Amino acid sequence: MRSLVLVLVAVSVFACGKKSDPGAGSAGPSPAVVSHGEAALAKMSELRDQACACKTKECADGVSAAVKKWSADDLKANGPLTYTDAQSARIVKIAGDMGMCVEHAISPPHPEQGGE
Repeated sequence: MRSLVLVLVAVSVFACGKKSDPGAGSAGPSPAVVSHGEAALAKMSELRDQACACKTKECADGVSAAVKKWSADDLKANGPLTYTDAQSARIVKIAGDMGMCVEHAISPPHPEQGGE
């Protein structure tokens, strides 16, 4: 359960970031906003894939630690993530998928699924 909490807390740094507000008459978010958001999404997708490959609590704990470190390092280096509405929807999906994968890895096996 601790792994799931760490993943969700770390990802919430991004899910609770600021949406870009291009303002009236603007052409949209700046390339820097889009670029940082896309880089964050790529890293989150990579970490989600690692979490979904986990079959043990130890593996999930390792991925959770990686998520926590990456999110802290990114925040320190780049400040709070600013993202577009489309990126926001993708962040929520990736975070949800990652949370389910971590939960599955840390949950005890069920007898009807071939566990003990």
